Amino acid sequence: MYLYLIQHAQAKPKEEDPQRGITQNGERVTEQMAHYFKRLKPRIREIWHSGKLRARQTADIMASSVKLKKKLIEKAGLAPMDDVLKIKEQLTAVEDNLMVVGHLPHLARLSSVLLSGDQEAGLIRFSNSAIVCLEREGGQWQLAWMVVPDNVIMK
Repeated sequence: MYLYLIQHAQAKPKEEDPQRGITQNGERVTEQMAHYFKRLKPRIREIWHSGKLRARQTADIMASSVKLKKKLIEKAGLAPMDDVLKIKEQLTAVEDNLMVVGHLPHLARLSSVLLSGDQEAGLIRFSNSAIVCLEREGGQWQLAWMVVPDNVIMK
């Protein structure tokens, strides 16, 4: 199973947009990352995202790119400060490839707890619209690859 973790796209400041939707630049960067991701021909059954607008907008862009239209799921437990152990438990029941679009510090804690058992280990440095791929084999998680916008985007 592959688990693709994505930090939401760059968001507007709260003063400009209280819901903190994504910026035009955030949309552009995420579209380019989605285009790169599509070339990998991923097979994703679902995309989970938090209830925050910026996560849903990022998930929508990724879903459009991989032609996943019906399996966008707003999932409780993906907010920035939510307990990662609840999502970790839910992931044990998932067999198909999955994408999770969320926030910091939640994604950093989730990836650390999956990889090392210690959610405070700080093993992966996320950035907006970056894609981290974890692979689970026999119950053990490993980092398969990671790509950040600076590696993909032509200025």
